[in-house]
Amino acid sequence: MSSITITLWYSKHNKDDKAVLDVKMLYGIVKMHYEMPSLVFANMKKGFMLRLESKNSFRSGQTAGKAHINKRRIDHWADEVRIMLQSTASLKEWFNRTMQHVNIMKLDWSTNLSTGDAAWTAIATGTVWGLKTTLVGWLSFKVRMRNNPRLFVVPVFKDEPQFATELSCVARISCGYA
Repeated sequence: MSSITITLWYSKHNKDDKAVLDVKMLYGIVKMHYEMPSLVFANMKKGFMLRLESKNSFRSGQTAGKAHINKRRIDHWADEVRIMLQSTASLKEWFNRTMQHVNIMKLDWSTNLSTGDAAWTAIATGTVWGLKTTLVGWLSFKVRMRNNPRLFVVPVFKDEPQFATELSCVARISCGYA
């Protein structure tokens, strides 16, 4: 049976963000490609400005869109999810059973960080390492990890603060379970 393959790549270097999501299904006949070239935080009231570009095998050309993600929109989404959960019997059980059939083929996550002070950089590195391993440990109980995840946290001992992270993930699920 055919499978759905989802490839996610996310990169953040200081204030530069980029995300790419590729979805392939039906033996590669159906392909979708989404790019988020920028995510800009305006302020607490305006929230995030998101630009999204997409391509797929159904339509020729590209579609692009912009969205503002602020507190009001997040609250609206949370209300919709809450209503959906209340309206749908056994959604949580169905979701957990479906997630058991997701196979993570590859998970690479590297983070470089500096606070500008060696002692604080060491503390931040340990904290980030703990958060990442906890998150991946929780994920490993929800999905099948086909290969060991590769996690890196690299302290950068420089005088100026910096943060960079790169995440690469390939997941697969059979069309029969999706």
